Amino acid sequence: MTRKSDNAQASKASGLASSIGPLCTTISALTSKSVMVLGSAEINGQAVEALDFVLFKNEGEKIEVTADENSVLFLMSGVPIDEPIAQYGPFVMNTQGELQEAFEEFAAGKFGYLD
Repeated sequence: MTRKSDNAQASKASGLASSIGPLCTTISALTSKSVMVLGSAEINGQAVEALDFVLFKNEGEKIEVTADENSVLFLMSGVPIDEPIAQYGPFVMNTQGELQEAFEEFAAGKFGYLD
């Protein structure tokens, strides 16, 4: 896992999956990340404190979380889209051309109007 806190990159570890419940697919096929919202815990043997961001490697079978205090962990996982991503302002598309088209359609009122 890669841990970032205060824009500082920390150590890496391997292993994944969920002590919380079963997943619908193999964990190594997912992109998984977490944010320690409140408190502290140990994730796959690594200490994590409030506001730490953890990006997991796509390997292993489980994610092990142990907390000695009341803690809140926000865990996200999903299947990678394996497509290019282009982002500008509120728009996220696949290419710069699609972004330009989205801005033109927005300016032309094709996204609707609020009264």
